[in-house]
Amino acid sequence: MSTPRPPKKQPQPPPKVEDPFAYDLDPTLAPEPAVAPAKPVVPKPAPPKQATAKPAAPPVKLVPSPDPNLAFDVDTYEIQNQQPAARPPQTTNRQPPTTAPLLTVTDLEVCYGPIAALHGISLQVHRGEIVTLIGSNGAGKTTLLRTISGLLRPTRGSIQLHRSGAPADAPQRAPQAGRLNEERSGSEPVAVEYYNPVAADPVLLSSLAPHAIVRLGVSHVPEGRQTFAHLSVLENLKLGAYPHDAPAQVREDLDRAYQMFPVLAERRNQRAGTLSGGEQQMLAIARALMARPQVLLLDEPSLGLAPLIVRKIFQIIRQINAEQGTTIFLVEQNAHMALTVAHRGYVLQTGTILLADAAANLLQHPDVKKAYLGG
Repeated sequence: MSTPRPPKKQPQPPPKVEDPFAYDLDPTLAPEPAVAPAKPVVPKPAPPKQATAKPAAPPVKLVPSPDPNLAFDVDTYEIQNQQPAARPPQTTNRQPPTTAPLLTVTDLEVCYGPIAALHGISLQVHRGEIVTLIGSNGAGKTTLLRTISGLLRPTRGSIQLHRSGAPADAPQRAPQAGRLNEERSGSEPVAVEYYNPVAADPVLLSSLAPHAIVRLGVSHVPEGRQTFAHLSVLENLKLGAYPHDAPAQVREDLDRAYQMFPVLAERRNQRAGTLSGGEQQMLAIARALMARPQVLLLDEPSLGLAPLIVRKIFQIIRQINAEQGTTIFLVEQNAHMALTVAHRGYVLQTGTILLADAAANLLQHPDVKKAYLGG
């Protein structure tokens, strides 16, 4: 007879533990945490963007530096509000005035001893134009300007100034034609050429002395400025007005110069040699304008100047042409800036004219871009 098997023990549920720290001793006693159902996430609509106008940039204000003895123009002027200086507006669509030529250079050849610097070049500058001559160092640009102003004598060719249509206030003071002036150097008399600015039209400049060419209305701002360092700003300006006799005209020209270059008015009694490079360039331009020229020859006005002052100088060049009607012949290595302000341009290479065209066309010419515009 078999003995009955004892019934199997049913698993008992875990006892309810009241002590929460008992779970740390026996993890099997910990009940499974209840998981709450996840709530659906409803994205909030983005608030509509409100169009906000950008505040206008504060204008650039140039203030003279308190130190008059600084070496470079970037130190002479400081920018308020740290805003970049405004560039002159692009003028690549400027059309040259349709007028008769005022200055004509024909088959000009200039030599330094046996070496020819200019090889029979010809060009024209019309009344009311800004004409620029660009080229590399040693191309002959400065030689051409020095020959036009009478500082060098050509070996061949001619330079003519057409006086017809000259403004009424152009300098007319001159000795009588044919009169001989004797200036004594030691005990020997020296003959000086005289001219009559009304008797001949056009006037052959290549046979005149530099001071005679200035009286006819051609002023030259040389490379490197070349102001009289030991004279004051006012004395330099008065020297530029020597073709005029009337003190009223001199005062009028001084007021115009101070209005165009306010820094010169502030430093009128200061020696020119203590001015900064940019201020000396302004003085050189103002001194040339004191003679009331018909043609202003500018030789490298941006040489050695900070970019901010270069832009200022070129704005003044455009202002002189637009407001005073002065014809400007500009020699400049900064080809982009020169072609931007000019009506027409010439490209000079090793004493020969390679290209002649409107300034807008030269800016787009592939050879000019490659050689002078960095592209």
